[in-house]
Amino acid sequence: MSRILLLALTLLVALSGTGRPASAASTCVSVVGGVSGDTLVNRCIQCRIVEISHKRRTGGFPIRRSYRLPENGEMNLSFKGSGRARILSDSACEGEEPTTQSRNRQNCVKLSKRPDGLPELSNTCPVCRGVVVARIFGNGQALQQVYTLGGRASLPVPINGASHMAIVSELPCTR
Repeated sequence: MSRILLLALTLLVALSGTGRPASAASTCVSVVGGVSGDTLVNRCIQCRIVEISHKRRTGGFPIRRSYRLPENGEMNLSFKGSGRARILSDSACEGEEPTTQSRNRQNCVKLSKRPDGLPELSNTCPVCRGVVVARIFGNGQALQQVYTLGGRASLPVPINGASHMAIVSELPCTR
């Protein structure tokens, strides 16, 4: 009996959704938690570009990804492990590209090309820096990865099939 009640409760939560709107003014996209993970749900009749942040319970840098959601569409989020996903931005697809812009960061780390043409991160500051790099693919999806660079260090960064790359955020290392 308790198994049936637990299953019904789980189904009720999954169907009703625990969606959190991106802002009070926008109720198009929400994150719905379910048994198999979180799902993005677009309830509007237009395409939306959504930026998601996933923070693990253990701390560390949050993972950010951008998704293009079709009208009235759903997308399963592929974050591995436990944590909390939240919507950072939600905007219409028209006239906007699904890129992640660098914002409010100190410009110690630069993304440049090596002589062989491959990208490289270079830290121009004398202190350790943590950097989040976004790989943006042709389909509009942006995957992010965290790198740690020591003071005045350089690090080659693989492209991994991305159409372009950008530095999303930069923080001092925690020791």
